[in-house]
Amino acid sequence: MDWRDQALILGGRRLGKSGLILDVLTATKGRRSGLDYGGGFGLDLDSCALSGANDGLTHVSPKTGRAVRGSEAEGYVDRLFPLPAFLIDPGAIAMAEDIADALQLTGYFLEERLFSAVNKPIPDVRARLVPKLVG
Repeated sequence: MDWRDQALILGGRRLGKSGLILDVLTATKGRRSGLDYGGGFGLDLDSCALSGANDGLTHVSPKTGRAVRGSEAEGYVDRLFPLPAFLIDPGAIAMAEDIADALQLTGYFLEERLFSAVNKPIPDVRARLVPKLVG
């Protein structure tokens, strides 16, 4: 079944490598669960898009949303987003620059993959959040 509706995402869980089961509350169909295979807007920060390695991840591709290892990123750094360590390592300390990088990274994907799909701009409140978090 294929349908579209405005919805509030209640939760989600991974299914395999690229699948996602979303629990949503829709405007016209109520609470629903559904499978999204690859068409989603999530980031894949588990392993390098090029080598498959899960260590030394330093950047994210704006094209795929996948992490890239530092040694694989050479020559492409100017086209990639920096990957703040605290997004993949719960023990990493988040400095102001890391928070700004994380907000830029997530903002790009929210705007490109979520809000553009529903023909709406990213909410202004997000732009007001940045200076409050990074000073």
